[in-house]
Amino acid sequence: MYHAIPCRLTRLLANLSLSLSLNLKQLWSLRLSSLARLRLFNQASAEATNLSNALGSISPPSARTHVLEHVLPFELDVIYARVKYWAGDAQGYTDALGALLRRCRRRARIARLDADRQMWIERAARVGLIAASQFIEIKVS
Repeated sequence: MYHAIPCRLTRLLANLSLSLSLNLKQLWSLRLSSLARLRLFNQASAEATNLSNALGSISPPSARTHVLEHVLPFELDVIYARVKYWAGDAQGYTDALGALLRRCRRRARIARLDADRQMWIERAARVGLIAASQFIEIKVS
């Protein structure tokens, strides 16, 4: 049953129009999370890398920055960091988590609305917990 989720999402993503770009990115996040949950790390890594390359090739650079900073779901950023973990690169993973944590803190500082500030603080706490578990894993091994 769980293996059918990524397959159904692939078919659904193929049929969506570009006007649903926000939902499309959320569905990509769901697909990659499902693949990771199924422990299909190689496929999840390949798809995350391909998606990252596609988003990185957006031009002009200002549009690319806008998409990466404001449109992309936060969960995809966490998955991009986990790609390094799945590849066995512990230092790269901790560096990616550190960069993500700095981004969360920066966004919390510049948030105008209290709800946005709280959201970025909660995201920073989540990334901090992920980093703490990674440090414990490094210490144990």
